[in-house]
Amino acid sequence: MTRWFKFERQWLAAILQAVIPGNTEQHIPKWSSLDHGSFWVLFANKAPLKIQFALRCVVWLLSLLPIVMLRQGRLFNYLKPEQQDAFLYRCDHKTNFLLRPCLEFIKIVACFSYFHEENILTLFNVQEGYRGQ
Repeated sequence: MTRWFKFERQWLAAILQAVIPGNTEQHIPKWSSLDHGSFWVLFANKAPLKIQFALRCVVWLLSLLPIVMLRQGRLFNYLKPEQQDAFLYRCDHKTNFLLRPCLEFIKIVACFSYFHEENILTLFNVQEGYRGQ
């Protein structure tokens, strides 16, 4: 992955955590409780530069948009979890041609990074033949 600034990595982590918040009742770990270092190394080496650039653009968009949409004057990562959920819900249900695909894209990246972890694959009983390399 191209070199990201620390604040961009924080924005990315906040968004992906909001997309996969986990569930303590069902013992499903939060996205933020896992180590995703190996996924990001793989992503940097294998993902096309267009995809890497698109991820960065989507992170910027979703991080800055709450200032305008919610009129809160706060970036996404400074919103409370319920405000983050409400914002993502609004983005997902907008008829805007840009927001919905961006949200779908970030959900896909979140799932790829989440299911890259061995313990998550085991937790969800993913069979050996279905694991990608």
